Amino acid sequence: MGVELDGANQKVVLDNDSDTYLQASTDDTLDIYIAGAKDFVITANTLTAESGSTIAAQALTATTFTVDNIIANGTTIGHTSDTDLITLASGVATVAGEVSMTTLDIGGTNVSATAAELNYNDIATLGTTAASKAFTADANNL
Repeated sequence: MGVELDGANQKVVLDNDSDTYLQASTDDTLDIYIAGAKDFVITANTLTAESGSTIAAQALTATTFTVDNIIANGTTIGHTSDTDLITLASGVATVAGEVSMTTLDIGGTNVSATAAELNYNDIATLGTTAASKAFTADANNL
């Protein structure tokens, strides 16, 4: 039979039993029917797989992707306005900036100290004292 043009229904039939075809059901939209089921819809710059249909692809070669405002490029993840907030390496995630969280867990133990309490240990030289800091000992317990 070959290709059949059906102008009344705005479709191009592609197979002998007329159940695989392209149809322009609305302006600027192309519906793709295979075995009588609408599997895909194409609009300007978008291919949509209908429910029950999938898009199978070979390995992607893109090195950067953006979803909403999140961008990943090689070993970095960030926001579109600050693209290198997190850098990933083998066993290490480096954060460039601040980390905000409600609970800090280190090795399975929640840290209960506040940021101010952690800063009591911020002393330049072991074995010395500083105002409003914890007293520390050096290697000689002094």
